[in-house]
Amino acid sequence: MAYNEPISPRGWLFLQRELPQVIHFTISFQDPIDVPMLKAFLSSWFVKSCPRLRSLVVTNDKGQVRWMELPRIDIDQHVITMPEEEEEEEGEAGEKTEDKKSEEEEEGEAGEKTEDKKSEEEEEGEAGEKTEDKKSEEEEEGEAVERTDGKKGEKEDENEASIDEFVNSLIRSSTMRTDIPLWDVHVLPQRRRTLVLRLHHALGDCLSLIAPLFASFDSEEPPSAVLSEIREGTKPTMEKHSLKAEVAETTRWAWRSVKAAWYTIPYAKLAPLLAVRLTEDKTMIRGETHGVGMPRNLTSLTLSLEDMRTVKNKVKATINDVFLGITACGIAKYFKSTPNGSSNLANLTALNVVSLRKEGLKDLMELVRHDKEIAWGNNIGHFLLRIDLREEQTDPLNYVRKSKEILDKRKLSMEASLSHYSSEMMMSMFGPQAYLGLACNLLSGISFLFSNVNGPAHPMAMEKNHITKIGFTANGLPVPIDVRMISYNGKAFLKVLTATKLIADPKLLCVCIRDALQEMLAT
Repeated sequence: MAYNEPISPRGWLFLQRELPQVIHFTISFQDPIDVPMLKAFLSSWFVKSCPRLRSLVVTNDKGQVRWMELPRIDIDQHVITMPEEEEEEEGEAGEKTEDKKSEEEEEGEAGEKTEDKKSEEEEEGEAGEKTEDKKSEEEEEGEAVERTDGKKGEKEDENEASIDEFVNSLIRSSTMRTDIPLWDVHVLPQRRRTLVLRLHHALGDCLSLIAPLFASFDSEEPPSAVLSEIREGTKPTMEKHSLKAEVAETTRWAWRSVKAAWYTIPYAKLAPLLAVRLTEDKTMIRGETHGVGMPRNLTSLTLSLEDMRTVKNKVKATINDVFLGITACGIAKYFKSTPNGSSNLANLTALNVVSLRKEGLKDLMELVRHDKEIAWGNNIGHFLLRIDLREEQTDPLNYVRKSKEILDKRKLSMEASLSHYSSEMMMSMFGPQAYLGLACNLLSGISFLFSNVNGPAHPMAMEKNHITKIGFTANGLPVPIDVRMISYNGKAFLKVLTATKLIADPKLLCVCIRDALQEMLAT
């Protein structure tokens, strides 16, 4: 039966030119990408897993916007191969020639040194000089290794910068073909060993879209706990409790409900004020009413997940608390290094985008592997966080402690669910167009956005081509600083999208975030 469902109000919202939402995933491989194999892989696994990846957005005779599944799709229209970088390759060939020449010169020098060494051995009483020569040779070898490592690091940085610039060009265009399903894959030149998968946010949220893709990869990931729930014949057992235990549980539930209501009040007050633009402008770190056309820069940052866990254990926090802590500390360090920057750090409003799904990414991957249906669509909410970064912190871990304190209250509240269902209700009652202006106003009051995905902990491969890096970002939101993180195989990969008029040096901001983590480790 063909897939034919009405598009949700939130999906319609993401299709509007005032708020176009496209998710960009970057996946880097160990070896160059085999394009014919990639097309076969996408056709046989990825596209089959989700009917929306085979559907168009159409308007029927009654004016209803719906998903309409196509009988077949042309995979060649979705896979775009970028031309090779000939000039850079020639430049590299020149560099290799120069390196070869320098190696030959070094070999010649080594030969001269060998002759010198022989003549020195023939001379008596010069043992001290031979020792000094040997030390100098060892120092030269060490310097050669350092140069090689430095050159390798520079090459990786150059490669990452080139990938970021390409994604940035896609973000600036913010357009996708509407005569085919709303996704495409850009295969970068072979030397980059990277592809960029673009998925329109109208298709669904981040977890529901990448779960089918990651589930298709070869993985060493152990089975998820969700397997016990999807195996046939297994049912959860109900434990019997005494009357005293039931009373205690009821009391705890009542107390949690009171705290949830109490902690929800700040959001219920702040969100309407932002939506109708009644908040006082006390900082330059704010968004714009419309994000389309806002000049942006994309920069990547890789952190050690083990380092983040070490900080997490110091404060007894979560990885998301550490993520917010190092981001807030990095932003504070960046602006305090600029003239009059500290005055802009008062009353910042952060937006934490969270998933409302009961399943995590690993659980969704397990469900897809076992041909179980998962709920498509955008099942997401958010937390609005008021943060003041003006105060100088003698202990950098205080940023994580403050983040934990704020997020613990938000997690106890009903804010995430309220933000999702209230917007759905308003769009259903008054129409998405009426809600669009309020959404843009709310987002224009946001100082920075952060979102974190707990990705696979073990290596993955596509047809034995091992994946080395993954990352994601999204365009269209009018926020000045947008930081997205996904973990994979012991690393945390950050994509930092910044407004050029506010962040003049995005690389320095990434350095500040990295230094914040190192300072917390040293504390």
